Amino acid sequence: ILDEPTTGLDAASAAKMMHLLREVARQANIAVVVTIHQPSAAIFECLDDLLVLASGRTAYFGAAADLRGHLGAIGRPLATASANPAELLLDAVNADFASPASVEKVLADWACRGPLPRPRAVREVLPLAACQRAGFCRQFATLLRRHIQLAFREPMLYGARMLVALPVNTFFSVVYVHTRDQVQEQVLQRFFFLGFLSMTPIAFQSAAVSSAHAETVSFLREVRVGMFSPLAYVASTTLIQLTAMCALAVCALLPPFAITSLAWTSFPVAAICLSALLVAYEFAAQACGHIMSPLLGIIAFLIYFLVNYLFSGFFVHWQDIRWPARLFVYFNPMRWLFPALVSTVFTGLSNQTDALECPKSCTVGSFQRLANLCGLDAGDQFQCDIGQVDPD
Repeated sequence: ILDEPTTGLDAASAAKMMHLLREVARQANIAVVVTIHQPSAAIFECLDDLLVLASGRTAYFGAAADLRGHLGAIGRPLATASANPAELLLDAVNADFASPASVEKVLADWACRGPLPRPRAVREVLPLAACQRAGFCRQFATLLRRHIQLAFREPMLYGARMLVALPVNTFFSVVYVHTRDQVQEQVLQRFFFLGFLSMTPIAFQSAAVSSAHAETVSFLREVRVGMFSPLAYVASTTLIQLTAMCALAVCALLPPFAITSLAWTSFPVAAICLSALLVAYEFAAQACGHIMSPLLGIIAFLIYFLVNYLFSGFFVHWQDIRWPARLFVYFNPMRWLFPALVSTVFTGLSNQTDALECPKSCTVGSFQRLANLCGLDAGDQFQCDIGQVDPD
């Protein structure tokens, strides 16, 4: 459906465009609908069917080749065989130059005559109720293929985020390169290093807001006309997103594991933790894409991300948060997945200098009670012989 595609073109370019549209319609077996003002003879020859409107009423509707006969039947024959019938009819129904009575006569003649018989065969179109919609598997395969093509045609969806994650996390790995030294002084540095590695790819998820907004518009339109079921759409998009987020997690973790000498044995579990975190915020970005404006959606996602970041336990312990703000802790995916990522990476450490193996029954509370018994405060350095401490 094209609205005045020949506007601004010279006569030769407009004729070439109409010839191209006719070839496209025949080769692709589709219908091409165009609106044109004052078509030339070359453009008129490219038309199969013609609808002429005047004052919101039909002046002619039928095969373009039958327009000459219709003009002769209403007493407006062409002066020469090479004359353009479209120009003659448009001049006759143009109320700015023709008299209202003349225009009314042309409209009345068509209303009395009715549609002309069409010589070419018209394919019978089945009613919508008689058409069978494709099954779930075919819908799923078609939508999956479409979203894969969309991902390649629009690299900002997933590919650009993967390419950006590699140099950004490489930069953080170089800055925190000393965390590969497995000494007590680097524990806190390694903790902050993991925070930057996981939070940076999440911030890139804001790119999904604008694409989700555009996809929502087409999704609602296509579902409304019954092109596919919402379940097939959700299943296909979810599979693409899970695969893309796993690839993004791998791209984000490869530089730190290679540069800072993290234990490769913990890489699979760390990738799973980061993938789950990215999937959660990918869904949140898509939810923000349903907001009426993409800009407002991006702002809403960034606010959601910052609130979750604040209540993730990275800055303040969750037990120190007052109610009802503590509710954000329990519904915060970062609160559960980021500690799992940190625990996975730290568990994989080996050859730790001056470290004692902690028994399974040991808890943070027991160490705190031990420090209280020794009269120590936070930040004090001490050396204690565990064997000389009364277990009670």
